[in-house]
Amino acid sequence: MEEWITVNNTLYVIILALGALLTIISSKYRNILKELVELAETLKAGYADKKLDKEEKEAVLKEALDVVRAILLIKWKFKP
Repeated sequence: MEEWITVNNTLYVIILALGALLTIISSKYRNILKELVELAETLKAGYADKKLDKEEKEAVLKEALDVVRAILLIKWKFKP
């Protein structure tokens, strides 16, 4: 039994546990990450010509509000 309890095996178990924990956490915040990526894509498309016009500003605002909505859904279980 002592040959099973080594530094390498202990570190392997710790890494497996951390991986499982991070998977659970990331699945909880997946919607927020998706909304942040959409916001970044909208900003990138809007600043392609180095200036935001009115429609692009409205699209960015909508995406920013979607990010806030996703945070509220996670944090306070708010259902619109």
